[in-house]
Amino acid sequence: MKIKRVYLTEKIVEEGEILIKVGPFSCDKGVLPGQFFEVRWSKGYEPLIPRPFSLFYQDGDKLVFYVKSVGRFTRSLADANLFKEMLVFGPLGKPFPQKEAYLVG
Repeated sequence: MKIKRVYLTEKIVEEGEILIKVGPFSCDKGVLPGQFFEVRWSKGYEPLIPRPFSLFYQDGDKLVFYVKSVGRFTRSLADANLFKEMLVFGPLGKPFPQKEAYLVG
């Protein structure tokens, strides 16, 4: 785990909800369900402390986050231009237990 520079590559804003893709991102061990990332802009002090976001899914070398616009940082995500530089730290957290699933029927 280390801090990586990524870029806002895609953004969809609809009724106070934001879907963003950032990348490129690579991780030796992969990202597992239940893990999250600390996210912030690479320049400036807003926010000073990175914000935690759960990963929605991974699309190749892109991380996809689905968030609700409720504070200054998430509103700045909604207003941001594409290819703005960000910093991500992660994956963090203990992944959900992996259990085998069986289809019965």
